[in-house]
Amino acid sequence: MTEAEKQAVYRRRNVEKYPEREAARQARYREENREVIRERKRAFYQENRERELARHRAYKQANQDKVKARDALHWAVEGGHLTRQPCEVCGDPDTHGHHDDYTKPLDVRWLCSIHHARAEEGGEHE
Repeated sequence: MTEAEKQAVYRRRNVEKYPEREAARQARYREENREVIRERKRAFYQENRERELARHRAYKQANQDKVKARDALHWAVEGGHLTRQPCEVCGDPDTHGHHDDYTKPLDVRWLCSIHHARAEEGGEHE
């Protein structure tokens, strides 16, 4: 086993054992390399523009109920008809509207990004 392979195995074990450290490392990388990441995304999109547009159109077609609910929520907040609330689990003021039922677009639970991801996964809140 080469030294690089040993380091990869060690890193994978550490990531599994300490996922919060990996998340912090990734956050630091994104913060320190914001412009590099932005330029890579821009270049990827330009090289794959038609494919990305087709993917986006396909998603919108397959998820019409979600798209309509998100749009309705967005415009309700923008228009001042609905006020963004703090996370109902932890109180974080930076929240997303989580739809339990897309047929009720303005009936949302306000969750921070962490609790929203858990809700989407079907996990329980803390």
